[in-house]
Amino acid sequence: MRLPVLTALTAMLSLPALADPLPSYWQDDRDFYNEIADAACVGSADDSDFDRLITAAIQEANAPAMIALRWMVLSESCVQYNPDGDLLTNSLMVMAALQAYPIAQSNLAGSYLHGYYGIEQNPDEAEALYDQAIQGGYGEAASEYARALIEGDILTRDLDKAADLLAVAEREGVEAATLAPLRTRLSELGGAEVGEPHIDPSWDGVDTRRLAEWLYEGLYGSDDTE
Repeated sequence: MRLPVLTALTAMLSLPALADPLPSYWQDDRDFYNEIADAACVGSADDSDFDRLITAAIQEANAPAMIALRWMVLSESCVQYNPDGDLLTNSLMVMAALQAYPIAQSNLAGSYLHGYYGIEQNPDEAEALYDQAIQGGYGEAASEYARALIEGDILTRDLDKAADLLAVAEREGVEAATLAPLRTRLSELGGAEVGEPHIDPSWDGVDTRRLAEWLYEGLYGSDDTE
């Protein structure tokens, strides 16, 4: 018997990426909870700090705290690592994405793109979520989206859009070492030179009901019966 969507999302609460900064209203909490997560990962966090992270993630549904906790559960180097924790970490990721937290949106996009963590592959939803993460100021989303458009094995290859996305990623502070091989591959394929972006990715916002359905279907499979 499968749990209802809202019950699953509420009951199952348990990478912080550290490259480019987010808008300040996200970045302050991101820095704070990532620092606690780094210490907790190796078992050196103050108990009160770790309790604060857990409280923020589980009871307060703080998006940066949820992603920091998710990272600890996913990381094999952390004492909190759980190889069977997909249900928990997927719930944290989706709930943070529902708050429009760009890192969570980008993580969820990657999961849809590649079918990670038991989530059913859905490239269309991946592109939509990458767009929103980029709008939220997360440059890593632009570089990952560009990579998929350059590779062309899942998404339809689009070198012009990939060039624009790499320009966005550079502007948002993504490391040159990350962008260099993508630019090289783009050039090999005869794509446009990377300059100032000339696109304005459009996004009308996340339909939260649909996003909950995507998680449900990804975790449990589609249900064709009434």
